[in-house]
Amino acid sequence: MADLSPEEQNDVEVKDKIFEEVVGTDAHGRALCMGTGIRPAPKRSRASTSSDKNLEVEIARIREEAEEERIRHKEELDQVLHKTKEYVLAILQRAGLEIPDDATDISSQQEVQI
Repeated sequence: MADLSPEEQNDVEVKDKIFEEVVGTDAHGRALCMGTGIRPAPKRSRASTSSDKNLEVEIARIREEAEEERIRHKEELDQVLHKTKEYVLAILQRAGLEIPDDATDISSQQEVQI
């Protein structure tokens, strides 16, 4: 370990290789240092790496769709809030109640925060 560069000393693969050289590999259907009931996981193939890339692409697509949905919902909520304020102001005016000047400027009101 002392012969390794600082980058190699922190590299998990290098540490795993050193451990394997000292302790040995899993044998007889058992995982070393894990007791008798644990079996080693199958080695990952290139196909699983390819499927990992496909999953990453799918996750990115789903995140993008979710962001588009969030923006669409925010716009819908802003429209509903605007209409609601218009209705409330109309009801207050019909009732003959005094409405503060800043309440009539609906467009300046704060939008919905999501």
